[in-house]
Amino acid sequence: WPSEGKTKHHADNVEADARAVRSGEKEAPAAWMLKRNTLLESVIAEYVAWGKQQGGRLHRGWDEQHGKLVKASLEWWKTRLGLATFADLNLERVEAEIRGELAKGAAPKTIGLKAQNLKSLIAWAMKHDYVRENPLRGLSRLDLKSRDPHRKFTNEEVAALLRVAAGPRKLWY
Repeated sequence: WPSEGKTKHHADNVEADARAVRSGEKEAPAAWMLKRNTLLESVIAEYVAWGKQQGGRLHRGWDEQHGKLVKASLEWWKTRLGLATFADLNLERVEAEIRGELAKGAAPKTIGLKAQNLKSLIAWAMKHDYVRENPLRGLSRLDLKSRDPHRKFTNEEVAALLRVAAGPRKLWY
């Protein structure tokens, strides 16, 4: 504030609100209100730590590789969208980034997995009172069909594979 008087006035108001909450005259703010300005960097770190401990199926932790992929994906979103807190996140920016990446030739499966990681972070953040509602609620699923359909090997390809495969691996092929 530009003057000492305005600063003191604001401090007095904050003190009065805190006193009113303590005395029961005023309702305490919701947990998400207290956490809403938490830096996304620390929320991501907490989410990844939780995931490695108990975030998988049947409350088992993620394996090391999955944890690294989730963290990298969330850091990618944070950097691409310039996110500091959840307040910076909105559906339009995420959809625009997805369209841009697909237009550049990124695989739909890759972008879909990154979007799913972001949606999972938000679901976790809602349960842990970092956000009240999902800012990506309207985000639709991407078509994850492979651009190059799978096909069976030709006889020549199988023969070439068996020629160069290590001895114990030939059994698998």
